Amino acid sequence: MRLLIPFVLTHCSIFLSQPALAQNGTIKGRIIDGETKEPLPFVHITIGESGKGTVSDIQGQFSIELKPGLTRLNFSAVGYEKEFRLVEAKAHSVTVLNVEMMRRARLLETTVVSAGRYEQKQQELTTTVDVIQPTLIQNKNTITLDKAVEQTPGVAVVDNEPQVRGGSGFSSGLGSRVLILVDDMPLMRVDVGRPVWELLPVENVEQIEVLKGASSVLYGSMAMNGVINVRTAFAKEKPETRVNVFSGLYELPKGRRWYSSRDRLLEGRVPFFSGLGFNHARKQGSWDIVIGGNFYFENGFVGPEKLKPDTTFVKPSDLNPKNKGRYDRRGRINFSVRHRNQKVEGLVYGLSGNVMVQHQAESYFWYDDTTGMYVSFPGSLYNYKDVLVYLDPFITHYAKSGDRHTARGRYFLSHNDADKDQFSQSHNFFAEYQYQRFFKKIGFNLITGLSGQYTSASSRIFIGLPGGGNRSHQQNAALYLQLEKKMFKRLTVLGGARFEYFEINGLERGKPVFRTGMNLMLTEATYLRGSWGQGFRFPSIGERYILTNVGGFGFFPNPDLLPENSWSAEVGIKQLYRIRNFGGFVDLCGFYQHYENFVEFNSGRWGQTGNISKDLGFRFLNTGKARVWGLEASVAGSGKFSDRVEFQMFGGYTYTLPQTLTPDYVYARLTWLPNKDTITYLNSTVGDTARRILKYRIQHLVKWDCQLNVKLGRKNRHQLFAGFSVRYYSKMQSIDRFFYDLDTPTAFATGIRHYRDRETGNTVGDARVGVILGETWRVAWIVNNITNRAYALRPMSPSEPRTWMLQLGLSL
Repeated sequence: MRLLIPFVLTHCSIFLSQPALAQNGTIKGRIIDGETKEPLPFVHITIGESGKGTVSDIQGQFSIELKPGLTRLNFSAVGYEKEFRLVEAKAHSVTVLNVEMMRRARLLETTVVSAGRYEQKQQELTTTVDVIQPTLIQNKNTITLDKAVEQTPGVAVVDNEPQVRGGSGFSSGLGSRVLILVDDMPLMRVDVGRPVWELLPVENVEQIEVLKGASSVLYGSMAMNGVINVRTAFAKEKPETRVNVFSGLYELPKGRRWYSSRDRLLEGRVPFFSGLGFNHARKQGSWDIVIGGNFYFENGFVGPEKLKPDTTFVKPSDLNPKNKGRYDRRGRINFSVRHRNQKVEGLVYGLSGNVMVQHQAESYFWYDDTTGMYVSFPGSLYNYKDVLVYLDPFITHYAKSGDRHTARGRYFLSHNDADKDQFSQSHNFFAEYQYQRFFKKIGFNLITGLSGQYTSASSRIFIGLPGGGNRSHQQNAALYLQLEKKMFKRLTVLGGARFEYFEINGLERGKPVFRTGMNLMLTEATYLRGSWGQGFRFPSIGERYILTNVGGFGFFPNPDLLPENSWSAEVGIKQLYRIRNFGGFVDLCGFYQHYENFVEFNSGRWGQTGNISKDLGFRFLNTGKARVWGLEASVAGSGKFSDRVEFQMFGGYTYTLPQTLTPDYVYARLTWLPNKDTITYLNSTVGDTARRILKYRIQHLVKWDCQLNVKLGRKNRHQLFAGFSVRYYSKMQSIDRFFYDLDTPTAFATGIRHYRDRETGNTVGDARVGVILGETWRVAWIVNNITNRAYALRPMSPSEPRTWMLQLGLSL
């Protein structure tokens, strides 16, 4: 009897409730972008003021049940104007409602993913994130993406190494503190901790996000100073094919040319370059398909090695037998396939990949700072043959409740051959699972996940292991969590934590790191932000175990190298503005970063053979404590002067003060030398030691870019554009004393003293002009380094002279 009563009551309640449920009507339809007509996934559809509702699926489809009568539906998505529809639901019937949503002004509503691993408005972030749009890459005919990143305020790429706000110096391509991502996954040579710019798919970029400050909580060890995330584009509703062909010349300054004007291009002695890039994207039913490629040929602007008559530092036998100067030959193919499952709603999976083969030569030091600036110092030219491959499987499930499950992985093969038997090969396996949920009613966002990484490396240069051998392995595991809450519709607060575990050749370390931040909307156009986060970086295999010789100098291992720790803080304010048809933002911020066990690349007599020419070189050392603080101001804007004339601009100024806090700290003792020499910051550095400035840092950076677009023709189908950019780099105040001591005729005579005595800073300007004919053709003329300034960001390694480039683009 006790069981019968609940059974009867339950079934009666179900029976009685069915007429009420049956009275509901259904509203369903599709939401698309008003301009591109692309479907819009993850649009929030809410019922009146209730906050209840649903989310559109991956194809922009939605369905919602309503009580009979008139009801207001609200449609909202990041980066789009809100839409409202008054609909009438009828019992027992289905009403179709299709909605088009319009994008807000691009600069005012730029969205980013890198800061929190989900789409957010740029002005609502708790940290500084700069965004590079693909139009800039295309208009400047950027050959590799480091040139695009170089235009970002506060960022300098020195000898292929990204420096964000002075957080790192020169380390010969080992141990970057800035993490490069492609579609939220690391793409670095993990054995050496180095970015491979040529591998990044420049022909298929949706946008590049540059996140400044410690990002270890979300992205791990290598993100101590920041993250550069390259987001690639997927296929759109309309098939698209783009082809880009270009060719150009390097023009060396007069008096510094190593080639004759009579030399012919086909003889390979005049510095020139040419390339071709393509990308095709299309939807085929439930499949998205993208395939692209890039091919590049260059005779570099740095010429062959030349023997110095007086030096005893190198011998004729040290000259490279393949002494042709700097060059680059490479080919790359990338693809991406994505499938939207038709049986399981919200399920998407696919595979992306990239393959590159490259032959190149690099010169590490110039012959001298005058007529030999673009000539290789004897023994410093090396030829490389590289094969790089990565494959990225992924699967994602989007639920209408707001849940998102993502599992993704990456296999990365790096095979490298170089002169003097400098072979290395590494296999890197990365996997991550991530769960996200946005609780719309309470404005609460949850992100959590776990990741693992394993690297196996075999090499003839990473052989400085305590027990010998040429094989190393490295593994990493992490668990992370971030919570974000929006309160009072104005204040956003977040907190996050990550536990990171590392093991490299038997040495284990584990450490938790934490992050917190806030963003307060003071007015509808004024946003105040603040953040604090910890960083933790474990040295790479290369930093700990490298043992080789490059450019006449040795690279010596340090198997006792310890992980470095940091914390950083930032306070900033972003002001949006609109003046008639012109809108944008002004941003001001101050930042501070503190380091413990700071790792620096140090020169000295590290070898113990007794032969000074073999014992001189470089080694990574823990140098004590350091700090970097500074200020940054940036501005951006775009708008129309008339129906035919548009103007875009962005730029910024960054000041940093990078200092050692332990100038007298003894971080090495050369006990094998007669005088038992000790190494400190003060006795190994030349430059501004009074202010304790860290080596190889640029303290003042100015960046500016602007473009004017003029539409032509009766229907404004054509466009003429002209743009200009400028960059200013202040002089590096401090470098290794080692180079000054050796700058004598019989030793390593590079003229570095003379160059630095004359150097005051470097201003470099670029210009571009072109025409776009309809939606098909593009022709542009581009000149970089207009004044043909002879300069070097990294001492003794010349930067590019003036380049003349012709670009031809085709879109179908």
